[in-house]
Amino acid sequence: MSRRMPSRTFARTPQPTDILEFPAHRHPRISADLQVAAPLFVGGGSIEGHVRINVDDAERVRHKKSLAIARISIDLVGVEEMSGGRKAIFLSLGSELIDSEHPPPHNMVESLKQVSLVDPFWVLTPSMSVLPFMLSLPLDTGPPPFQSKLARIRYILSVTLLVRDSTKQYLVRSSQDVSVLSVYDPEKALKSLPSPLTASDEHLMPRGGLLETIRVTAGLHRQVWVSGTSIFVDVHVANNSRRTIKKLELNLERDILCYKHAAASTLEKSASQARIFDQNERSTLNKSVLKHGTQGWSGVEPHSTDVRTCVLEIPRGHATVKCGKYFEVRYFLNIVLSTSHTKILAVQLPIILIHMNSLDVVPNSVAQVAAAIEEKRSHTLLSHAATQPHSPSTRTSHQIRRQPSQSHSVQGRAFAAPRLQSLERMRAEADEMQQLGYMLDASPRKGKMTIRKVPSGGLSGIGVGGSGFAVEYQYHTPPSNRKGRVFFDGADANVEEVRRRLRTMRSFESGLSKRSGKTSKSQASKLRVTHSALGHHRGNSNSNSNHEYESGHGNEDAGPLTFREKLERSRFEFKKPTRKKSERWKNLAWWEGKKDGGGEKERERERKKGGWI
Repeated sequence: MSRRMPSRTFARTPQPTDILEFPAHRHPRISADLQVAAPLFVGGGSIEGHVRINVDDAERVRHKKSLAIARISIDLVGVEEMSGGRKAIFLSLGSELIDSEHPPPHNMVESLKQVSLVDPFWVLTPSMSVLPFMLSLPLDTGPPPFQSKLARIRYILSVTLLVRDSTKQYLVRSSQDVSVLSVYDPEKALKSLPSPLTASDEHLMPRGGLLETIRVTAGLHRQVWVSGTSIFVDVHVANNSRRTIKKLELNLERDILCYKHAAASTLEKSASQARIFDQNERSTLNKSVLKHGTQGWSGVEPHSTDVRTCVLEIPRGHATVKCGKYFEVRYFLNIVLSTSHTKILAVQLPIILIHMNSLDVVPNSVAQVAAAIEEKRSHTLLSHAATQPHSPSTRTSHQIRRQPSQSHSVQGRAFAAPRLQSLERMRAEADEMQQLGYMLDASPRKGKMTIRKVPSGGLSGIGVGGSGFAVEYQYHTPPSNRKGRVFFDGADANVEEVRRRLRTMRSFESGLSKRSGKTSKSQASKLRVTHSALGHHRGNSNSNSNHEYESGHGNEDAGPLTFREKLERSRFEFKKPTRKKSERWKNLAWWEGKKDGGGEKERERERKKGGWI
């Protein structure tokens, strides 16, 4: 039977040192096995799994009595160990699955009642039970797991049963190692330094009474790097000598510093832990060499400078171990300059390595880590508020300081990003649906429309009545402008104003008609004068057309025409097309030449040539 157990994690005191000495205890009639839900756990999350307890059926044998159980506990122990047998516990967490306040499941025991108040045991029955457990982890669980010849760091997960067989009590225990990592906020851990971390050195060489120098400077824009990625370093070389720098080497160095004496400390941790290490295990993890003529690098010529960004791969599984009771692990980046066969200069930069999963949290622990970070932040703020004097001005300033700032880094924001994005997406959808509902409610088509009549040419209004609101819409319909019959634009023009404007237009058009008639008569007389010179046929056509034009425009004595009559006449009036004066004379001259003797000259030319056949 499996049941969900809430987290009842606490720091166990005193520390269970017996787990380190005796990680396993066995009993012939009962067994306990641990099974965890994941291979890796991070700070701020939890270690989840279950314990499988198997009780055999040996009680049917006459000389064996039934078993009884009093307690089942889960422990997580973080310990650093040295090769000489020295051990120190830095983390101890525990949780009770079965005790006097939490009885075992009913299928595991004969009765849920204890034997007696003095004897807090439950009689077991032959069964196979599964008890789930959960241990909550702090954000800072300590150094990551580490293994070397001299020292190691490990986390031990153990389950312990207190049972009674006849009159003797026994401990049944099962243990296994688990991987636990601390959590770092990416917005702070990978933040660039205010100023670069640099190291420089200079090599002096006297030559011919002069002093030649070679100077190298290396810099990092941040000190924290992730194992399994690449580290980038800027190298500046100033070569004021006659030699040529032909090789640039990068190597990653690991130093394991072991201490013989424990560090002195105070409760306030104000004193430093300055100690002299007893032993140093130094090793090179990776190396990169840049030679003259490779990767587009021609070395550093004499009396020249060179600035270059170099890269080095960091192996996976390495992390910095802070100074504990007996040892610490440090990492350094070394930059070495060489000529053909001689090392000239070397500088060293200290770096901090962290595991990738300390930043990229496993998916199942994202929500728990984010909640733990926010809880820690709220506790910090509340404790800070408790130390402040309780005055109105102080409370107001504290409330202002507690408001998160968007321009600064907020602890845990990176881990809470998926949850916050989902929440923002849901809120955006809800706001969009609400805005759409407002638009539909305000639509004029939702309610019943009523049209109010107004005088012609004015404004019309539509009143919309709906659920609890009324909206008034006004519009203006422009008048028709067919055939140019619109005489006014204003909405408040009266009939007298229209008549006055029409009277003025009539008199203006009458004057134009008279002037156009006189002009037509003068043009007609000029065309008649040229009749004798151009020919009889041309004069007849012009006179006929002028006569027709005069018949339509010369009747001014009969009285002025109305505007409608003039408009109708202009629609059906025929207007003679005109040609340019030069083209008219050119065509007439050609025709006269043909008529006077053009044909005789052509026949004379053919007679002289003898004909075209």
